[in-house]
Amino acid sequence: MAEQEHIQRVKDSYALLGQRDLSAFLDTVADDVVWIIPGPADLPWTGTARGKQGVAAWFASLELMDIQVFDVRAYIAQGDTVVVLVHEETIVRRTGRRCIDDEAHIWTFRGGQLVQFQEYYDTAAYVAAYRGE
Repeated sequence: MAEQEHIQRVKDSYALLGQRDLSAFLDTVADDVVWIIPGPADLPWTGTARGKQGVAAWFASLELMDIQVFDVRAYIAQGDTVVVLVHEETIVRRTGRRCIDDEAHIWTFRGGQLVQFQEYYDTAAYVAAYRGE
C-alpha cells in the first residue's frame, strides 16, 4: 500500500506545483532533499540543488520557461520510488524556441517525505533551445 500512497503524494505535489503553491510543496519535502537535473552548467535549471532553499531557488529558474503542456503518461512505483513518465512542451522565453520531449521523473521517499528527485529529459533539445541553436 505504501507504493499507492507514494503515487498519491506525487500527484498531490504536481497539483500544488500546478497551482504555483511552492510553499505548500516544500512543506512535503525533507529538509535534506536532493534535486538533480542533468545538463551543462550554462543552463540555469541544471545541476544538483540541496535542501528546501536550494529547491526553491531551482523553481525560480523555471520562470525562464513557459510550460505549455505537462501531461503525465504513467506512474510506476516500487518500494519508496515512483517513476513518472511525462510528455512536456515548453517554450524557452530567452529565445522563443519550443521543446517537445518525453521525460522521466524519479521521486524517492523516506518516512513519507520526498528525499530525492531526479529528472531525465532531452538535454540536447533544451541546450539548443536555450542557446538559440
